[in-house]
Amino acid sequence: MYRLLFAEDEKATREGILSGIPCQNLGISEVRAARNGAAALELLTEFEPDILLTDIKMPKMNGIELATRIRKSFPDCSILLISGYSDREYLRSAIYLKAVDFVEKPLRIPELTDQLVRAVQEQNAIRKQKQLLSEELRALLPEKEEEQDSEGAFVSLPTLNPALDIDSDAFLQRHLQAVYASVSDTMDKTDPLVLDILDIIHSQYMDRTLSLDSISRQLYLSAAYLCVRFKKAMDVSPVHYINQYRIKASLPFLKDESQKLDEIGQKVGIENGNYYSKVFKKYMGCSPAQYRKSIGSKEQCQAPSLHCNQ
Repeated sequence: MYRLLFAEDEKATREGILSGIPCQNLGISEVRAARNGAAALELLTEFEPDILLTDIKMPKMNGIELATRIRKSFPDCSILLISGYSDREYLRSAIYLKAVDFVEKPLRIPELTDQLVRAVQEQNAIRKQKQLLSEELRALLPEKEEEQDSEGAFVSLPTLNPALDIDSDAFLQRHLQAVYASVSDTMDKTDPLVLDILDIIHSQYMDRTLSLDSISRQLYLSAAYLCVRFKKAMDVSPVHYINQYRIKASLPFLKDESQKLDEIGQKVGIENGNYYSKVFKKYMGCSPAQYRKSIGSKEQCQAPSLHCNQ
């Protein structure tokens, strides 16, 4: 069962739709109504909608702005826009938001019901995809495998929440690819998605907020799905790859003994010197201080293999 948020400034229209739509029969268990976008936004503190039905032209906050904010907070939310003929100027915004459809005024209950059925079907597909991804993760990853993220927090990969906690732009296009793509397909380094992930890592590794979650938001796919695709192609998880790449990028700085470990770590996206030393030793087999002493010698520590040509 799903939750519906309904925003409409005309009281008669709002009440007519609430009384006319057979929500329970459609699979909608809870409905919240608001008189404008601002009022609808206030409801989000205690209500997480699966479906948004909103008029476009409303006082205080129009439906496009409301839908944009909801898409950022609830990227899985299905959006239906109520429009008049003059609202066609908002068509581009609707495409950007990946709205399920326009529902034209004057509103007709049968037509609106059909569009809500479509929204429920979309939610069914999203829920099914999450379940499939969760099953694939449990099948492909060791039961108790744990990894550290870039901040040092441990993440249990088999229990990563596959919810699409992402902003939305090309959301549905990416999302449908995720629904129909099999994570068991043979992947290699030419996989376009893997190349996208690599591009992000190579260009943003200096940012200490770079993580699997931040990459998933940029690519409009779930963190769990990205992890499976990347690991299948690269034989290493994105988290390990980010750490490896950061350590390799830090090596030239160690040649300058005037640079402190805190400074070097920050240059490659690692918050402090202590954690930089810990990650360094994990991937290099020696401490940064030992590496500095070994530079130029036959016993010099070797940089980690990054499983790619970069």
